Amino acid sequence: MAPTFYVGSEAGLKKLDEYLLSRSYITGYQASKDDLAVHAAFSKAPSASYVNVSRWFNHIKALLRISGVSAEYFALG
Repeated sequence: MAPTFYVGSEAGLKKLDEYLLSRSYITGYQASKDDLAVHAAFSKAPSASYVNVSRWFNHIKALLRISGVSAEYFALG
C-alpha cells in the first residue's frame, strides 16, 4: 500500500520531502498511479524550499507532458 501525504500543509510537504530524499517515486522504481495521485493533489507547484518534492513534482510533470495524459484524469479516478 502506498503511503499517503497531505500536500496542503507544511507538515505534509515536509513529510513528503523527507520521504523523497532517498526515492525517485512514491512507490517502486518507476512512475506509477501513486505518483499521479499525489501529483494531482497539488493545486500549484511546491515551493523550491522543498528540494526533493520540487524535483519529483517537475519530473512527474514532465512525464505527464510527454505522455499527453492529464493529471486531472487521475484525480477523478
